[in-house]
Amino acid sequence: MMAFLPKEGFLSQASSGLQSMTVVDVDKIQKELNLKFKILKTDVIGYMPIHRFYWVSLAEKVPREKVELLAHRLIEETIAKQPKTFHSFTIHFFWEQDLKDRVELSPSFARATFLPSGDWQKVGRVPIEDYKDYKLTVIFVEK
Repeated sequence: MMAFLPKEGFLSQASSGLQSMTVVDVDKIQKELNLKFKILKTDVIGYMPIHRFYWVSLAEKVPREKVELLAHRLIEETIAKQPKTFHSFTIHFFWEQDLKDRVELSPSFARATFLPSGDWQKVGRVPIEDYKDYKLTVIFVEK
């Protein structure tokens, strides 16, 4: 059963281990992309294959291309700092103004996945040495 966590302070309260490791340099990516965002929560599920999840809020509405670029940079930086570790990535995106008391109760506006050939069925069956067979897919929720 998944616990509901407050939208603020999760990372500072997290325990040690892969689950709480925040390897992404948020300040660096914000400057590169000229984009304000927060990583609200991270999680890791599984053992061979290992799945990495991020819950990210953006301060203001931005074009889809910026969201896709942010997803790419988050994944790229995670892989650079923890190579050959994760078999899939999922990033849930939220507008800061839409956040509820708990991120799990908040409506997301987009979800990015990074999967082998974009297919969940191939996770764990494709080499992760260079992620060359992986595809980033970003799905936006229309309101």
